[in-house]
Amino acid sequence: PLFVTAGAPATALGLAAKGSVSTPTLGTTISLSNTVTTLTFDTYNGTLRNISSCGVSIAATQTFAAYGSQTAWPSSDPYVFRPVVDAPIDIMTGAGSSVPSLVRVEGPLVHQLALTYIPTGTSAPVAYVQQIVTLFTDPLLPVTSVCPNISTTSMSPAWQVRMYLTVGLPTVNQELVMRYWTDVNNTRLVPSEQVVRTRDAAPCALNTGSSERASHLRGGAKLAACQRLHASPSSRVADTVSLPVMYTDANGLEMRQRVKDHFYWAADLPPYTYLSEPTAHNYYPSPSAVFIADEDGAQDRQLSFVHDRSRGVATLAPGELELMLHRRNHIGNDIPLDDTSILSIQLDASVGRQSDGTASFLWRTQSQRLLTPAVVMYANNPATPAAWLKSHTSSRSALRSSVGLPPAMRLQTLEVVNASSSRLQVLVRLRHTFAVGEHPTLSQPCATVLAALLAPTMGTMAACNETSLSGGLPRTTWNITAPVVLTPMLTRTFVCTIQTPGA
Repeated sequence: PLFVTAGAPATALGLAAKGSVSTPTLGTTISLSNTVTTLTFDTYNGTLRNISSCGVSIAATQTFAAYGSQTAWPSSDPYVFRPVVDAPIDIMTGAGSSVPSLVRVEGPLVHQLALTYIPTGTSAPVAYVQQIVTLFTDPLLPVTSVCPNISTTSMSPAWQVRMYLTVGLPTVNQELVMRYWTDVNNTRLVPSEQVVRTRDAAPCALNTGSSERASHLRGGAKLAACQRLHASPSSRVADTVSLPVMYTDANGLEMRQRVKDHFYWAADLPPYTYLSEPTAHNYYPSPSAVFIADEDGAQDRQLSFVHDRSRGVATLAPGELELMLHRRNHIGNDIPLDDTSILSIQLDASVGRQSDGTASFLWRTQSQRLLTPAVVMYANNPATPAAWLKSHTSSRSALRSSVGLPPAMRLQTLEVVNASSSRLQVLVRLRHTFAVGEHPTLSQPCATVLAALLAPTMGTMAACNETSLSGGLPRTTWNITAPVVLTPMLTRTFVCTIQTPGA
């Protein structure tokens, strides 16, 4: 427990007295570093420029940009993203931009650089952005350990790059994104036969089909491109196409490969869909994580982002990754999304290698910490800390500490569904947190025994039934002394009866 005394000075916590607050001078080198990770920032606007952790370095030029929302039908709305132009406007270098303010905080445990950008030009401001990039120092790591090995049981916070973002859109019909231009070679060669579908030129004719198709194909360049794409096989040259690739999670589970323009080619969509929406149709939902990696195997690097809520992401060019931060649509929309509020966003970034499983271990662990944080509760306590600790138990775990769970296994749910004076009926859900091939050891099957799962203070496990995922459909009676084996990404659910202590 943490005790905070009302009216006590900040130095009572033992942190502020050892820390320092400064204002970096633009034009000079700006960096944050702990024993593991080093961040370098742009000397003129304070945005991120490089992330380096234990020999893995990625140049990542960060920008904040805004798309204008399409107001003509079909307009951009909560369900459809349709920008006016394919390239967004960089809000920190475009018209009306101003110099951001920077504040640097250095302490024994936390290193931060806060960037606040409020446009002051004569034109209407596009967006307000505040970004606080945070590095943590792990006091448990030896000072001499420049690059500690990642433990398979816990992750040091020194690997973690946390970003707190506060953004607002004062101008209507804007879509704010954060973009990273990196030196990651995330392109993959795809045979042209898998890219170009053979169709005749009829879909490209302006005088056939609906007026909607004609409006999408107006302009000679788009029409010519459509005709080239749908030319006969004899007029095409066999070739390969280099396309950027990213990976997004499927509801926090396995990662799905997302190849630029693949959605159009894989689905039997009319040609004007791709020709008129080269940006929007390459956006994909990312419930909790996204990453890009070297696809050629030469450098074996991966840049990962874990976020606190589902958002749209895209890779529109080699080495580029962008994340949608905020949207505000109203004018001309049938379904307005006129969100004038200020959004608070939390992101975790990491760099690592794919071959040794470092990259996967980092983002998987970060995702669990970010999406299931510790719950902080406060109470008015008149006792002194020493007196309170004598009369209360300061820590307790529902799990048996001597047994624990395998590093790749997570207790997803422990919920009381029925209770009596002597027995508890609880829902127990166990999940394997790694996918096949993500890690050399953690992607292997793992096992635990239900009878030895809970601490004695919780009671004695009497019986268990394995059920469907929701817990509503019984499947089989489970022997509580038999091992429960989980293969990668598998989740198993049990309804167990526990005899409470003293019953």
